[in-house]
Amino acid sequence: GYVVEVSDDGVAWKEVARGAGDGPITSVRFPPTVARFVRVRQTGATEQWYWSIHEASFFGAKRG
Repeated sequence: GYVVEVSDDGVAWKEVARGAGDGPITSVRFPPTVARFVRVRQTGATEQWYWSIHEASFFGAKRG
């Protein structure tokens, strides 16, 4: 599993998404959030499989 967290200062973190990531590609959506940093933490593992992040894209919400 995974947890996505955001922060303005890199010290105080707020969880914005959590999930299992049960396929070769995982899309994660969370509410529009103002932040400078994003981190993804692994929350579980198996003896047979590993995971890594090959690419990450972040899209901002439209204003106005």
